[in-house]
Amino acid sequence: MKALFYNSKKIGEVNILWGLIEIGINTDRSDLLVDLDLIYEDQVEMIVSEIREYDFVITRNFSVNVAEACHISNIPYISWSYDSPLKALYCKEARYNTNYIFAFDKEHLAKLKKMGLPNVYYQPLAANIIRAGQVSITEDDLKRYACDVSFVGGMYAKNYYEAFKEGLNDKQISECEDLFNTYLCKWSEKENIFNKLSDGVINAMYSQMSKKDREYYSISDRYLIELLVLVIELTSRERITLLNKAGELFDTVIHTYEPERFKGHMKAKILGPVEDMSDELFRIYAAARINLNISMRSIETGVPQRVYDIMSVGGCVFSNYQQEAVELFEPDREIVVFRNIEEFVEKADYYIKHEEKRLELGARAYIRVRDQYNYANAVRNMISKL
Repeated sequence: MKALFYNSKKIGEVNILWGLIEIGINTDRSDLLVDLDLIYEDQVEMIVSEIREYDFVITRNFSVNVAEACHISNIPYISWSYDSPLKALYCKEARYNTNYIFAFDKEHLAKLKKMGLPNVYYQPLAANIIRAGQVSITEDDLKRYACDVSFVGGMYAKNYYEAFKEGLNDKQISECEDLFNTYLCKWSEKENIFNKLSDGVINAMYSQMSKKDREYYSISDRYLIELLVLVIELTSRERITLLNKAGELFDTVIHTYEPERFKGHMKAKILGPVEDMSDELFRIYAAARINLNISMRSIETGVPQRVYDIMSVGGCVFSNYQQEAVELFEPDREIVVFRNIEEFVEKADYYIKHEEKRLELGARAYIRVRDQYNYANAVRNMISKL
C-alpha cells in the first residue's frame, strides 16, 4: 500500500506522517501546499497528475481541491479534522463517495451524518509521542518556563461580534449580552449557546455578513452566525475571564497572538505565540504545574489537540468539561475537569500544593496517550475503513 500526504497552507504540522511511517505504510509527501477552502482548477489538475500511482491520499483537515482531484481519479481520500466544525465540510466536494472523513467531535460527526455525507467516522485526536520524546528538557528549561498555570492559545478579542454590534439596536445587544452572561464559564452537557437567540437578532447579524461568506457555507443562517460570531465571542470572554482569575491567585503565563493587546489589561503574564509542535512548546507544557485547556465553544463534545500535546510530555492538564474528556480519560487520575471558575480555583489550589499528585496525574495521562491515543493507532484505524 502506498500513500501520498499533502500539507495545506494553513496547517504546517505533519504528525500524520509519523503514524504512517510507524505502521510501515510507504508514504510520500508532496511539495504542493493545497488550499483547504477554495477550489482552484490549476491546483486540482496538479493533484490529479501527482496521485495516479497511490492507493490513497491523506491530509489533516479537509481540502476541497484534494477531494475534487481524488473524485476525478477515483482514489480514496482520507481527511482527519482537528478543527470543529470545519467549514470546508459544508461544500459540495465533501459529498463525494471517494472521501473518508474523520471527525474528533461526536456532536459534529452527528451533524455531518445528518447532512448525508458518506463515509464519515469518529476518530479522537492523538499525541505524537515519538516527536515529543525527541525534545531534551533540562533543569534549566524547567526553571525558565516554570509557572503555576500556563495557557497556550488564541484569545480571539478581535472578532465579528464587535463589528456586528454596530448594526444591532439596544434591545438586540441586550439579548446578546444576556446570553453571554448566562453561559459564561459554565461548562456541562446542558450548557451551550446554540438555538438560544431570537430570529430577529440572528437575521440582523446575518444581514451584515459578506455575500461571499453567506454563499460559501451550505448551512442555515442561524448556525452560520452561531459558529462565526457567538461561539468565538463567548470563547474569548471565557478565556479572558478565567485567565484573569488564575492571574489573581496563581503565577499565570499566557502565550498568545498579539500579546500587546492584553498587556496592562490582564493580571497574568502575557507572552507571544509559540510555534505548533516546537521544542519550546513541549518545554512549556512540561514545566508548567498546570496546563489549561479552554475549548472553543464550537467544539461541542470533543477533546482538542492541545490536550494530547500536553499529555505527550507528561504535563498536567486542566480542562473545562467536555463530554468526551471524561469518556476518553479518567477524571482526577489522567485529567482534571472543571465546570465553572469556582471548581477550577479549588482544584488548581489543591494540585499546586500537592506536587506528587500532580506528577502522578501527568504520568498516567502520558501512559494513556502513549498506549492508546497515538498516531500509529489512529492512522491504522482510519486506513481500516477504506
